Amino acid sequence: MTKRLSAVVGEYKDKQSGQQKADWSNVGIIGVSAKGKEYMLLNPEVSLAGLLVKQNVLAANKGEKLSDMVMISIIDEQTQNNNQHQNNNQGQQQTYNPNQMQNQNNNQQQNNQQGGYNPNPGLNNGQNNNQQ
Repeated sequence: MTKRLSAVVGEYKDKQSGQQKADWSNVGIIGVSAKGKEYMLLNPEVSLAGLLVKQNVLAANKGEKLSDMVMISIIDEQTQNNNQHQNNNQGQQQTYNPNQMQNQNNNQQQNNQQGGYNPNPGLNNGQNNNQQ
């Protein structure tokens, strides 16, 4: 079972619903070895200092306290997929940031060409990777 490590780095307004949504950056994954031990793979292209700056800019814009630590969310892929499936069965549409999806596809293509780290091991080009 893979868990995704992601950080909120901004916000955008969803064009369909008009709701404020989080803009996520994938930092890495947590996996489980064949022996049952958890391990973490971090994307070396992600700057923790850069994430902190973006999170502090977001906090400042909201009038919140600045932090000296980066907040990373652990997202269980299985739970998220089950929730999306249930929501789709209820007729609700999942929304995503198309610019973020394009950037993820471009990054994945670059990483695959270079034999690099793939922060979305289950993501095929063109699939929708809904973020929270």
